[in-house]
Amino acid sequence: MVGNLVAGVALGGKLAIGAALGVSACAGVGATETHHTNSTTVVSQHQVKFTEDKARVIALKGCSGTFKSVSFQNNVYTYIIHKDSTDYKVTVNGETGEVLKMEALSYIQVLPQDHAKEIALKACPGTYKSVSVESNVYVFVIHKDSVDHIVKVNAKTGACSCN
Repeated sequence: MVGNLVAGVALGGKLAIGAALGVSACAGVGATETHHTNSTTVVSQHQVKFTEDKARVIALKGCSGTFKSVSFQNNVYTYIIHKDSTDYKVTVNGETGEVLKMEALSYIQVLPQDHAKEIALKACPGTYKSVSVESNVYVFVIHKDSVDHIVKVNAKTGACSCN
């Protein structure tokens, strides 16, 4: 599956990288007690000193902007806040209310498969047969002039090669 690649650069200059289909997929993969919402309603609330609403106020003080989403895992709230054309990931301790980390997220758009297919068919006009993905490269099989042609399209750049 191809989605958005998310790379976060901590405001202190440290680098954190993760892959995801969307921002919400980054939080809590494989966790047993992860809750996520894209609205102001929390799916489940644990016994913590700071509620999701109180912790959100703290996160927004640390990074004023527009609230996008929240997840909760291991007594830590993770907020995604949009400000000045950038999304920020802000983590808040549910017991102490302390902002643990704030980092700017940058998104590298990955080429959707249907767009890559259009590129492949322009490079090698014919009949589309199949597609696979290998190391961030779409590999299309296009039938043209009684021959199957392999057309590769880079999922990040859209660069195309045809055999």
